[in-house]
Amino acid sequence: VDTKRCPGFGQHLCRAGCSRKPPLESVREKADGRIPRSDLCKPGVVLEPLWSCDRATARVPSQDHAHAQPQRVLDKSVEMMCENEQMRDQMAVYLDCEFLQPYLKWTTDESEWLEEAYVTYVGGPKDSTYEWQAMNLVRSIDIFSNRPVVVTVFGNDFVPPDSWRDL
Repeated sequence: VDTKRCPGFGQHLCRAGCSRKPPLESVREKADGRIPRSDLCKPGVVLEPLWSCDRATARVPSQDHAHAQPQRVLDKSVEMMCENEQMRDQMAVYLDCEFLQPYLKWTTDESEWLEEAYVTYVGGPKDSTYEWQAMNLVRSIDIFSNRPVVVTVFGNDFVPPDSWRDL
């Protein structure tokens, strides 16, 4: 554990971002199909797969749901990357279990797509320009909007601050 990467270290259990690579047993990589929402983030699991090229475990809406069409557009747009063995694992998106409650608040059993949200990404080391940009964006959205913000973290360096857990 790299304690410099863990905001509030010692005040709560260290989360996925606090180590370069979480222990293998703490990442639910494969399952026999999609995990029910009620079983997400069981004790010991710090990352849950949300979407990947593996359709058996990807959390996608049913074919008759209104969100099925945007899902098909997404699937088509990443088709070539999913066919490329060197790129396919770059398409995996995980839920940091520290953010399970906001995730459950904004999604439903029928579809885990969001009707409206702000979406951004961040990566890089602590105290970088990118971290401050992301912090200011998220803080602004929290103050001035009632919509959720989805932050995709690229790489292993950025650790979301504790304050984001309550948004």
